[in-house]
Amino acid sequence: MEESFMKWNPEELASALEGKESRTKKTLDLLVSKLKGMSAKTQSEQLDFPSFDELWNKHLEEKNKTNVVHFATRKKILGSFLAAAGLFFAFLYLSPFSEQQIVKSYSIKIHAVSGDAYIVNSDGSRRSHLNLLSNLEKGDRLHVEEGSFVDLYLTSQSSIRIKENSDVILEKLIQDLDTNKVTIYLSKGSILAHIHKLNKTSQFTIRTEDSKVEVRGTKFLTKKQENGLVVAVSEGKVLVSQASQAFSQEIISNEELIQNGAEWKKSSLGAKNLRSLAELDYVSIESVPQEKLSRVIQNEDDLYRIYSILEQVSTTDGENFRGVVFKMDESFIYIRTVKGESKIPRSKINEVEKIR
Repeated sequence: MEESFMKWNPEELASALEGKESRTKKTLDLLVSKLKGMSAKTQSEQLDFPSFDELWNKHLEEKNKTNVVHFATRKKILGSFLAAAGLFFAFLYLSPFSEQQIVKSYSIKIHAVSGDAYIVNSDGSRRSHLNLLSNLEKGDRLHVEEGSFVDLYLTSQSSIRIKENSDVILEKLIQDLDTNKVTIYLSKGSILAHIHKLNKTSQFTIRTEDSKVEVRGTKFLTKKQENGLVVAVSEGKVLVSQASQAFSQEIISNEELIQNGAEWKKSSLGAKNLRSLAELDYVSIESVPQEKLSRVIQNEDDLYRIYSILEQVSTTDGENFRGVVFKMDESFIYIRTVKGESKIPRSKINEVEKIR
């Protein structure tokens, strides 16, 4: 039993101690009952039980007399050690503790904030405004207002953008040696994620009330809408599952999966979601130089090949910009052209037209 106990997964152990049914919980329950029985028996005997020194001196006396250790004395000594071991394990494994005590939970950094975003309390009231100095911990609830976004460094190789009108909970942030395990609960809105080369022991999951999206390394969009879920992938692959329907579907590069009630439909990546995913080129990852993240665009054919659309923005000043509009806010629109990114005041926009 000792050998199998040492192989228990820390997360399974934490889950069992929280009351979730599993083989680990059944083993723990059996251990608890054994230890409780041992503890109750030893507690009633310990009041008059002599100290170890007394027992050992008595043992030496008996040995000098008979040259044999008295069986009852040996039994009591052994019982003392077993009782101590039992109480030690009972204290160690039966006292309440959280997942952070098994593996270290960590805080994450904010890379960028545009507009208004807040840490909120469980009742939805604002606790504090998010800024570049904010320190986010496991369990924090975030709300991002309309026309705003927040970029987070989850690990040195993982970043996300929480888009406007979104509510999320940082459900799990675990770091242990080279292992990172992150779960984000998305109750409303959408998340763009760039997860770069996770190892086999690391995990990244976006969860809703009835579905989850799991990845190893990819660029993808998860959007919670009124009737279901949208998952779109521009690089890599993700696994989308739903326990209530026993549903599981793998989505690869340039595909999207849309849930409408009980119906799931997979198709090629549409222009709208592709344009949203283009924002990930501007969400940096600490351990990957930014210039390596941007796609190489040498001509308009490259723009169209990558984004499946080509647009032209004309201004009241008589300027024309040909490229892809990848972001808008209350004051500006942002267009990616062959020459790079341009920011155009909305007050100066004359027309935006699709040319290809």
